[in-house]
Amino acid sequence: MRLLRNAWCPLLALVIPTIASATGPTPAEVLLRSMQRQTSVNVLGIIEQRDGGGTGISQTIRVERDKTGRSHYLVLAPLRMQGIESVDDGSRSRMYWPDKNVLIDQESPAKTPCDAAWRIELTKKNYRLRFVTPINIAGRPTKCVEAVPVDSRMETRRFYVDGVTFYPLRLETYEGNRRISTISDTKEISYPESVSADRFVLSPAGSTRTMRYNRPQSLKLSQAAKLI
Repeated sequence: MRLLRNAWCPLLALVIPTIASATGPTPAEVLLRSMQRQTSVNVLGIIEQRDGGGTGISQTIRVERDKTGRSHYLVLAPLRMQGIESVDDGSRSRMYWPDKNVLIDQESPAKTPCDAAWRIELTKKNYRLRFVTPINIAGRPTKCVEAVPVDSRMETRRFYVDGVTFYPLRLETYEGNRRISTISDTKEISYPESVSADRFVLSPAGSTRTMRYNRPQSLKLSQAAKLI
């Protein structure tokens, strides 16, 4: 059982100042800005997210993020997953399963270089990016970027991004028959002036079984032999 994350990033992004053209940012620039780990605003929202792995599981998740990239996710539904909680303070990433009373503690992905710029370049080679008619989502105006694959066997994707903050709000896919599948959708969103630092501290009540993992280290053959 795992906590689903933001569908086109996470997990996911790069702090790069984007230089817009005289007529505004291009579709690729809009996508890149939506993938940044550090946002221009603090975020408080409720999202619904479907597992892209084909399990059919859908989760309702409370999301908190601050401008530095720290995050706090809490699963609200379904009932069997309610209370699963994840906090990333930029140094450690911790996830708590209340039903199993297990806390997973590992190094934050924020400590690794992000590949958002590389992924955007790869996207431009495999998709034709264009703006299409935007809609309002959770009361916010959006920019909608449609990614039409060069290979027709792949799905078309539509990324809805907040038109002011460039925060990602919805991801849809379209199959050959034009059936729409919503992978991630924002139900509520606000951008508070501040977020308390204690929102990024995970302290389960009582005694928990903690499983701590550190990043794998490169070893010489002789070192590996000694460890074995």
